[in-house]
Amino acid sequence: MNFTSDILTAIVATSHPATEAVLPHFDWIPTISGLIRAGVLLLLGEIAALVLLWRFRPLLYRARIWWPSIAGAQCIIIYLAAWAVHPQHMATSSDPLAWWVRRVFAAALLLITIRIIDRIALVPVLTRRGKIKLQRFIHQIILAIVYLFSVFIFLSWAFGLHINKFLAGSAIISIVLGLALQETLSNIFSGMVMQASSPFNIGDWIACAGVEGRVVDMTWRAVTVLTLDDNHVLIPNSMMSRDRLTNYALPTVATARLIRMGIDYPSPPDQVRDVLLSVMKDTPDILTDPAPLVFLTAFGDSSIEYTLKFWIADPARHPFIENHVRMLAWYRVRNAGMSFPFPIRTVEMTDAAAGKKQSADAALQRRERLLSKVQLLAALTEEERGILGQNMRVRLYEAGQIIYRQGDVGNSLLIVESGQVELTIAGAGSRHVHSEVLGSGECFGEFSACVGGARTATVKAVGATSCLEIAKSALHTVFTGNAAAMEKVSALIAQRHDARARLVEELQLIDDTRVPQETLYNSLLGRMKKFFNQG
Repeated sequence: MNFTSDILTAIVATSHPATEAVLPHFDWIPTISGLIRAGVLLLLGEIAALVLLWRFRPLLYRARIWWPSIAGAQCIIIYLAAWAVHPQHMATSSDPLAWWVRRVFAAALLLITIRIIDRIALVPVLTRRGKIKLQRFIHQIILAIVYLFSVFIFLSWAFGLHINKFLAGSAIISIVLGLALQETLSNIFSGMVMQASSPFNIGDWIACAGVEGRVVDMTWRAVTVLTLDDNHVLIPNSMMSRDRLTNYALPTVATARLIRMGIDYPSPPDQVRDVLLSVMKDTPDILTDPAPLVFLTAFGDSSIEYTLKFWIADPARHPFIENHVRMLAWYRVRNAGMSFPFPIRTVEMTDAAAGKKQSADAALQRRERLLSKVQLLAALTEEERGILGQNMRVRLYEAGQIIYRQGDVGNSLLIVESGQVELTIAGAGSRHVHSEVLGSGECFGEFSACVGGARTATVKAVGATSCLEIAKSALHTVFTGNAAAMEKVSALIAQRHDARARLVEELQLIDDTRVPQETLYNSLLGRMKKFFNQG
């Protein structure tokens, strides 16, 4: 045995003389008894480790330290086996190989311990026990610092290195690197400050440095924002810390938006307020709590300025919501007889009065031609249709807009000028029946306009629709002294009402304004005369 050891020692020393101090002799070759002790210890250690690890397996899995725990257990078992093989060598501090074994296993256990402490202590602290999302680059920086100091401490313990001399010697290098990496270091420390203060989280909608969008990532250098243009914009951390930052997700998800509109001076402010409030209440995605508000903010040169304030839950959809508010406001304001004035800057020498009259005459002729196609008004003379044309008002509706609902009180007749409208009758419970779709030249609302009472159906614009509204006063002017026209109109209304009345009856709808079917034709004319104060 000694002969073999001398030969191997000579070969190693010849090939690499520096190893002579590490392996002066091959006394570490285990004996049979040493191998038996090591085997028994390995077996018992593996069984004990298996029992303990399996007992705490759910906890280790949740903490994500299952594999580090297995590696740490194996290191301890192997180290104890080395003691079992040669306890006399491991106990002395002068044995070179034992000296290296102790330091190698200490280094391995140190790395494993750092990994375990990171998962069970460091991560919960940084995430506030899962309440906030951990930024990857912050975690990496903190781990790098922990590993760096751990290495310095290990080198000082294992090899007796003086770390203070090392740090003093690298001061000049640190200054040079600091100047060269000034911007990079600024981004890193700015990111660490933002992580500590948590001004936003991944997924929040923010506005900073002229960029607005959703935060999708945060690294050691920059914050990545996904804009409405579906582009990724990288904002350096140093710029984020210097510039004003708006987080639309804090303190609540409800975000207020402002829209300014100018309405003509003759329109009463209280009526304008009601119209604009109805616009916001009928716009999807606008929250009802807090309730929308309308403020009169200024008296401009050509209009009164109003500010619409409303709250939304998804800031990413604000362009679509504001677009819907503006479009619906245009229709509602026009239909209410108001307008959006604009300052006039061009001076043009034209006969404005003549041009305006010519435009009005053309519109009147177009309306009279449309009235001549309406079956309900076919009994009227051309002069009487001209009277209606002069007293009609144009109503504009957007796609899907409700013109009026079943049960609303109304006394006007509407004629479809362009587009289409859909009539729906609601019955008991949630039963609804689609009645019909009316196009250009067809009328609706005739029963309430000529008899009075509630509307018998809900009417909705199918697409962008323009309607002509004839008020009760205009019909009163036409029917005065024209009993024949009233009789013909009442007969046509009775025919149309009869078909809808059957639908109402099938739906078990209670309708106080409905005339019983058996007396419909006889009583309708009398009700019209009474409604127009002619009987």
